[in-house]
Amino acid sequence: MADADMALLAKAKNIVVFAATWGEGDPPSRAVDFYQTLMSDAAPRIDGVRFAVLALGDTAYAQFCAVGRAIDARLEELGGVRAFDRADLDLDYAKQAADWTDKALGKLAPKDEQGAGGTVVHVDFGAAAPQTDDDEAKYTAEHPLEAEISTLINLNGTGSTRETWHAEFTFDDPAFTYQPGDAIGMYPENDPALVDELLQTVGLGSDAALLLKLQKSYDVTTLSRSFVENYAKLTGRSDAKALLEGEAYPKFAADRQLIDFFATYPEKLTAEQLTGLLRPLPGRLYSVASSLKAHPGEAHLLVGAVRWQSHGRVRKGVSSTFLGERRKAGQTARIYVKPNRHYRLPPDGHTPIIMIGAGTGIARIALLSRSASPMEPRARAGCFSASGTSPTTSSISSSGKSIWNRVISRGSTSPSLAISRRRFMCSIDSGSVAMTCALGWRRARTSMFAATSRVWPRTSTRCWSRSSPSRSKAMKTPGARSSRN
Repeated sequence: MADADMALLAKAKNIVVFAATWGEGDPPSRAVDFYQTLMSDAAPRIDGVRFAVLALGDTAYAQFCAVGRAIDARLEELGGVRAFDRADLDLDYAKQAADWTDKALGKLAPKDEQGAGGTVVHVDFGAAAPQTDDDEAKYTAEHPLEAEISTLINLNGTGSTRETWHAEFTFDDPAFTYQPGDAIGMYPENDPALVDELLQTVGLGSDAALLLKLQKSYDVTTLSRSFVENYAKLTGRSDAKALLEGEAYPKFAADRQLIDFFATYPEKLTAEQLTGLLRPLPGRLYSVASSLKAHPGEAHLLVGAVRWQSHGRVRKGVSSTFLGERRKAGQTARIYVKPNRHYRLPPDGHTPIIMIGAGTGIARIALLSRSASPMEPRARAGCFSASGTSPTTSSISSSGKSIWNRVISRGSTSPSLAISRRRFMCSIDSGSVAMTCALGWRRARTSMFAATSRVWPRTSTRCWSRSSPSRSKAMKTPGARSSRN
C-alpha cells in the first residue's frame, strides 16, 4: 500500500486488497498514509468499481482484522461494488488465503476472459515473499531450522528486577542468512505443567501423547472471541454463549487465558474436540542482535523473561520462559528469518544514528556495533529510551558485563546510551537518521513533542520490525502478540 496511488482508485475496474492488522487495530506502518487518506474526506469516489478484501489478523487481539474490515466497509461507502465476500483469517492463513484469492480473482475476471484464455494471477501464500538476492530467506516460518543453542546467559544480576536472556544460536548451513533490521522467529514449546493442568480440566489427564502434541504444536494460552464462539457451539453451553453479548467477553477475558475459561465453563472433551478448538502455536519474532559479519554461523537474541500474576494464577510468557526455564545450552530450538526490506542501516557508514526503543535498546546497540567489521566505519549512535529508562550496566551480571563490553568495544561504533531531547533535535537537524520500533516511536513522540510542535525536516524515520515480548500495543507482524510471551 505504500506505493498505491489513491488517484488511480477511481479509474480502476477491479480492486483486490490484502490488509493486515497490527497492534490494537492499526494498519502496517507502510500502509498508514494510504489508510488514513482512504478513511478521510479526501478519498475519491469509486462508483461501480468492483472490489474484494482479504483481512489478515490475530485472534489474540480484541480488534481482530479491524483494518481489513474498515477498508471493506469504506470501499462500499465510496460507491464500490463488493464482488466477493471478505474473509477474516488468523495466523494460520496460508491455505485459506490461497483458496480465497483463487475464488476472488475468478469473480473479478472479466466475463469474456473467464475460460477463454484470460489471465488470472495466482498467489502462493506458503512461499516466501519475492525479495532481492540480499534479502532472500531459505528458512521461513513454514520451513524453520533446528539450531543449537550454544550460549544462554541471564544478563541481569541478582539485584535486578529484570531477567534478560542472551541466546546464541549456531548453525552450519550458510543458507541461513539475515541482515541488520531483520527479525529472527522462534517456535517455542508450552510449559508442560500448564498443558497437564489444562488436560486434567477437560478430562484428558492420562493422555501422555496428547500432552506432548499440545506442548509442541498448539496454542494453549490465547483466549479469543472466536474460541468462545466455537466452544459454545460445540458444547451447547448457553452461559458460554452469553459471554459474546455486549461487554461480557472483554470483561471476562481481561488478563485471562484458556485455562481460566475451561475452569469456569468445564466440559469433558475428546482429544479431537480439544485440538479442533485450539489454533496452531505461532512463532515469536525478536529483533536480531547480531551480525553475520561479526559472528558467521550464529544468530543472537536478547529476550526478556515475562512473568506476572492475575486472577490468582501465576502466568508465564510462552516464548520467553521457554528460553529462560525450559532450555539449556546444548539443546535446540526451531528458528527462521523474517526479512524486513524496509528497515536497513544507512548505506553510508558515516551517517549518525539515533535508536529509539521502548525499553533499553540494547539489542539495537549490539546489532549496530556488530554490523561493521573492525575495518569498516560506523557512525556514532545514540539511544533514546522512550520508557524513561536508559541502558545501564549497573544491574548486569558478571557474565552479562563481559558480553556487553564485547559489544561496546566491537568495531568503530561509539554509542551514547542516553541522549537528551535537545541533542535529539539537533542531531535530526544535522542529518542523523532516527530508527525506532513502533511502541518506542509512540512514546518518544509523545515525550519529545510535549513541549514543542517542531517538525523534523530531514528525518528518515523507520520502524523496527520486531514482536515485543509484552502486552504492548506495538505494531505487529503475523506472530506478534498482544498477550504476554
